[in-house]
Amino acid sequence: MNTFSEKLKALVATLVFSIVSFHSIHSQIVINELLIRQSNVYLSYYGNFDPMIEILNTSGSNLNIGTFYLSDDPLNLQKWQFPNMPFAGN
Repeated sequence: MNTFSEKLKALVATLVFSIVSFHSIHSQIVINELLIRQSNVYLSYYGNFDPMIEILNTSGSNLNIGTFYLSDDPLNLQKWQFPNMPFAGN
């Protein structure tokens, strides 16, 4: 898995798998936007224009997102954990 495209496909597949796996508990969390390539839209905390996702809590209450992970490695599905904090509903 060398190319950016292959890594991105693995990341998206992992995101979908992770969210589907927790569907019965966390069905209110959805991926709202996926920005893969950017050069001047959102500057990251580290000063880079990195790929980004936007997640949305469609419920009317706060949910803890600390049980969700992101990964670009299908052998390590828990590579990056979301912070253990309330995520406000819409």
